[in-house]
Order: sequence, then structure tokens, then C-alpha cells
Amino acid sequence: MKLQATFFVKIIFFVYIVFKLQSCVVYSPQTPLIPLMKDTNELQIEGGISLVTAINASIAYSPIPHYAFQIFGNLQPDNFYYTQGAVGRFWTLNENKVVELYGGFGNGNFNEGNEPFSRSLKGNYYIPYLQCNFGKRNTKFLNMDYGISFKTGIIYSKSVERIYKYSNSSNSVSYNDRKDYGLLFEPEFFIRYGLKHIKFDFKYSDAWIQEFSKSKGYISCNFIGNLGVGLHYCFN
Repeated sequence: MKLQATFFVKIIFFVYIVFKLQSCVVYSPQTPLIPLMKDTNELQIEGGISLVTAINASIAYSPIPHYAFQIFGNLQPDNFYYTQGAVGRFWTLNENKVVELYGGFGNGNFNEGNEPFSRSLKGNYYIPYLQCNFGKRNTKFLNMDYGISFKTGIIYSKSVERIYKYSNSSNSVSYNDRKDYGLLFEPEFFIRYGLKHIKFDFKYSDAWIQEFSKSKGYISCNFIGNLGVGLHYCFN
């Protein structure tokens, strides 16, 4: 019993640290649906949770042959959010293999640091991106889907920098408007299994940002990746 209690405390502490780290970054890896579309009029919806971005929802639909669109969004602690939308084309290969190529746009808000830090940032970021998905659907084992996604784009942030100065006699705050740019790389891996139409979805994503600004550290990224789990339903 004591061992179980200790393990539970460690899990709670780990989750707390993750959320504290989340409050000190501009961008965190996302866990959107990787649909691997196959048919015209196919509709996929998904809802779930992830370790650093809380509640997620996704939808993907193919209105015409070989083309689809998808929308993803999440709500995070302290009224933070991220949304993205994309349109693209998919190719169905042999043995239920699928390749997808999407172009999209994402945006979100952030608050990196706060008092008593010496510097903090608050603002919004915008990401035009390209995304390539590859995977396999409906294998014989547990109707499993699995695949990988590569997303890359330009991340552009507009923020207000607050610089706190402390002394024995007085404290002061100065403000500075900033615009920063970077190149985003974001892979995602997923596996889904269950029945023909309804499945459990498990994901892991990570992200790296190469900053273009002369002053580094203004577009920071969560360095521990992101885990997500969701419930997926496919209408086809």
C-alpha cells in the first residue's frame, strides 16, 4: 500500500511539473487527428486529451474524390488555446496504405513566464504549414491503423515583452513589442485500434524550432514532447 501511494504521488508531481513547464513555453507539440482518408464522403471525428494541451477535438472530411479538409483545436489551462485547419490530397496505395499531403494554417496564444521571473512574454503566434502523413489502415490485427506525420512551417509570434526590475527601494516594469520568426519541425506518431468504426487513438508528438531572430529564446518550445489519447469514430 505504501509503495502504491508513493507511485501515485510521483505521478501527481510529474503532471504538475509538466503543466509548470507548459506555462514557460511559447509553443507545445500538438496531437491532431491523422485521418489517412480513403473514400469520398468519408467523415472522421475524434475527441481526447493530451498531457500538455488538455482537451482536444478533430474533424476530417472528404467532400470530393481524393481531396479532404481537417480542423483541429484544443483548450488549455488558463484560457490558452490552439486551432488549425488544412486542406489537401490523399492517395490510396495497395494493402490499405495511404499517403496524404496537406497545407494549413494554425494559431494560438501564450504567456511565457510571469512574475517573479525577470522577463515574460504574452502574445499570439501564427503558423502556415505543410504536413505529410503516411500509414496503414484496418489491418487484420484489431482493425489497427498506424502511421506517422511530418509537419513543417514558419512560426511567427507577436508579443509584448515585460521586463521586471527589482531593487531594495522599488520595483519597475518596462514593456517592449516584439515580432519573432522561426522554422518549425513537428513529427507525430499514432496507433488506433478497436472495432471497424470506433477506435481508441494513442499519439506521441514532438517539436523543434529553429529561430531566425537575432535574440534567441523568444520562441521557446516544450522539450518533452506530448502524449495524447482519444476516441475516434469513422463514418464510411
